[in-house]
Amino acid sequence: MTDQPSVRSRVTGGTLLLLLLVFAMTLLGVNAMHSLDGAVQAELATLRERGVLAQAITREVVGAIRIGDRLERGADPRDAAALDSAFVALGAATTTYAQSLDLTGEERVSLDRVARLGTTLRLRSDSLATEPRGPIADSLLAEVRTLVGIEEGAAAQRAVALSQESAKRRTMVWYLFAAALVIGIGSAVLTVRSVVLPLRRLVQATERVGAGDLRTIDLGPMPRELGQLAGAIRRMSEGLSGVVGSVADVSTALTTNAAQLSTRSVQLSDSAGQVSAAIANVSASAERQAESMRDADELLGDLRSAAARSAAASQRVVAVADGIRRTAATHQGHLGAASATLLELHEVVERTTHSVSQLDGAAAAVSEFVELTGELAGQTELLALNAAIEAARAGAAGEGFAVVAGEIRQLAETSAEGARRIARTVAVLDEQVRLVAATVAAGKDRVAGVEDVAAGVTRALAEIVSAVEEVSQAAGTVAREAGAHRELADRLAGTGADVARAARGNAGAAQQVSDLAGAQSAATREIATAATTLVATADRLTRLVKGFRV
Repeated sequence: MTDQPSVRSRVTGGTLLLLLLVFAMTLLGVNAMHSLDGAVQAELATLRERGVLAQAITREVVGAIRIGDRLERGADPRDAAALDSAFVALGAATTTYAQSLDLTGEERVSLDRVARLGTTLRLRSDSLATEPRGPIADSLLAEVRTLVGIEEGAAAQRAVALSQESAKRRTMVWYLFAAALVIGIGSAVLTVRSVVLPLRRLVQATERVGAGDLRTIDLGPMPRELGQLAGAIRRMSEGLSGVVGSVADVSTALTTNAAQLSTRSVQLSDSAGQVSAAIANVSASAERQAESMRDADELLGDLRSAAARSAAASQRVVAVADGIRRTAATHQGHLGAASATLLELHEVVERTTHSVSQLDGAAAAVSEFVELTGELAGQTELLALNAAIEAARAGAAGEGFAVVAGEIRQLAETSAEGARRIARTVAVLDEQVRLVAATVAAGKDRVAGVEDVAAGVTRALAEIVSAVEEVSQAAGTVAREAGAHRELADRLAGTGADVARAARGNAGAAQQVSDLAGAQSAATREIATAATTLVATADRLTRLVKGFRV
């Protein structure tokens, strides 16, 4: 397999060629546009200059003809001077036109005719001339028109030439574009073909490897990148071929060894079963002896547990009695504090009762003051009424006194209304004071009853403390007796435990031997199963390896 140019080099070469063609096309287009722009600017300048000169010639000719017409109608020195100036300007314009422009032969002939006709018209415009000037003037105008027509024709020809040059350059640009397009398409087609065909061969080779055909295949020439991929596929195929051959040899040897292992494991399993049956009989007899000792040990354990429960119950009774005694002592102290608090509360209630009595007296005094204020307001109102009557009798002299009497009456009414409000408030306050007095009296009676109850509870707690101390002493005696019973049960249990340990040791040894035999039998069966599985796996591996062609 020989390597062709790489895909990268193909793509790079095609891209560079396209870029060069695009650059050339762009350069040619820019050059063509620049040249065309220069030519257009030059032609426009020439056309502008021709137009200016042609207009100057036409203007001077028309001016000279008009001045000559005026001179025919009457001589005027100013017109003669203007005519001379017009002919001088016409000569200068024709000279400039002939020297500054690249004229054609037809334009030169026409310009010479205009110059000669201008000279002739100047001579015939002289006042001494006898020949008519009208035909010369008409011929001059006609020749100027001919010159302008020739100029317009030349401009049209130059425009056609510029259009042809532009079309020619556009055609060249299109040719370059077509060449770039053809080269780009050809490069793309060649690049795709150089990639697609080798890829198809690589896909076919990969499919053959996937189907199990590991024989060597020649993929032919291809690009460098695809050649590297083809080399990797070839090396993979060769490696797989070697691995499959090795696996085939190993699977054959594995099948033979697995068959031998399966036969020997079956024989070992039969012998292990016989040993396990013999040891099971020994283990059963030792287990029965150990079971009898376990029953005796359980009876001693029950006795020990009963003694322990009795001791624990006695200890709990002692603990509960201590708790009751501490609680009673605590509550006895609390009740003492409560009694002291109740005594203080009784004193507070007494003081509150006295304060309520004083408040009741103050309320009565306020009521008397309110009644006095009401009477005073009534008398003030009566006095204001009398003053108003006297002011009315006095007439105009008593108007000021009448106003004062009115104000006094309003003040009396306000005082009476305030007295009534105070009376209502004092009545409500008096009612509340009576309710508070009744409540305080009831509280006083209840506090007196609570003091008696607290004293009784204190005495009861003292009696409870005495009873609890007696119960605690009795529980301590029971706990000591239960401890002695538990020590006796522990000694009996220790003796039985020694015998049971010996029996369990014998049974355990027999059980260990039996377990070892069972484990050996199970391991043998597992080996047989594994050997069978190994044989099946080796057969399957052999069938898989046969599917490959190397």
